[in-house]
Amino acid sequence: MRRADLESAYEQGSAKDAFRVHRHDVQNFLQLVRAYLQLDRPERALSTVMDLSNWLTSLSLVQSKWEFAPSIVLWTAAQCPHVRLIRAEYMTDWRRSWSKSLCEVWTFANEQAAASGVSPLSLEVSMNEVDSTLSLTIGIPSGLQRADEVLAQITAYIDRHKRTHNAKEVAIGCALVPDPFGTGSEA
Repeated sequence: MRRADLESAYEQGSAKDAFRVHRHDVQNFLQLVRAYLQLDRPERALSTVMDLSNWLTSLSLVQSKWEFAPSIVLWTAAQCPHVRLIRAEYMTDWRRSWSKSLCEVWTFANEQAAASGVSPLSLEVSMNEVDSTLSLTIGIPSGLQRADEVLAQITAYIDRHKRTHNAKEVAIGCALVPDPFGTGSEA
């Protein structure tokens, strides 16, 4: 999902537009499965089904842990197939700054993963109740051809984000990690 599409859907409050983008992403996965089966590549078809399943499992985690999150957070997750939530704490108190930062970083990471073919990335989110900060960690599968490049781009983005947003409320990090999904593909 392009950041401009996300912002447009959010600003217009259009659930229809956001749902259209999500449906399009799911259809892309299914078209890949069909193509691989037609090309007699069942192992690639199965890998694509597993990739879709991992993404949808990530969305289930978003729904179960963040049922009180602003709808833009839910739509961002649904529209970013290249970044999967793998760990999150149950949160009922959402600050606007948290939602905004989470959505911006999630969308940027998704764009970088899609453009580079280094996908999927992982996302871990936790909250420190003592000092009321939100912590985001983006994991980039190590060992892939352009992983270092993606790490550098996302790290630079995070540095810019920290300078323009309230860095006291949101801590963001990025690192190369072993592939948590076992799919580590270069699209």
